[in-house]
Amino acid sequence: MWQKVLLVAVGGGLGAVARFGLTLLADRIEGVATVAGTVAANAIGCLIFGLVAGLVTTRYALGHGWTLLILVGFCGALTTFSTYAFEAQAYARDFGITWAAGYLLLQNVLGLSLLLAGLWVGQWAAA
Repeated sequence: MWQKVLLVAVGGGLGAVARFGLTLLADRIEGVATVAGTVAANAIGCLIFGLVAGLVTTRYALGHGWTLLILVGFCGALTTFSTYAFEAQAYARDFGITWAAGYLLLQNVLGLSLLLAGLWVGQWAAA
C-alpha cells in the first residue's frame, strides 16, 4: 500500500512542478498573468492521459505502478481536467450522451456553485 502512495506522491510532485513551470512559461511569454498556463496544463494533461490510457487498454501493459505514477499522480496534479474529460467520454461510451451531458453539467454547476460559496464564506469570515 505504501508503495502505491509513494508512486502517486512522486507523480503528483512532478505534475505539480510541471504545472507551475507551464504557468511561469506562459506568464513570461505573454508578459502578463494569463490563463495560457492553465490551458496548456489541461491540454497536455488530457493528451498524456489519453495516450497512456489508450496504450494500456489496447496493447501495452505498463503495470499498475506506472499507471498510478503517470495517470493518478502526474496527470492528477498537472490537471484534474484530464480525469474529468476521460470520465465524460467513458459515460458517453458506456451509458450514452445523455449521461455524459449530465455528468458534465453536474461537475460544472456543482464546482462553480461551491467555488462561489467558498469565496463568499471566505470573504465573510475575513471581514
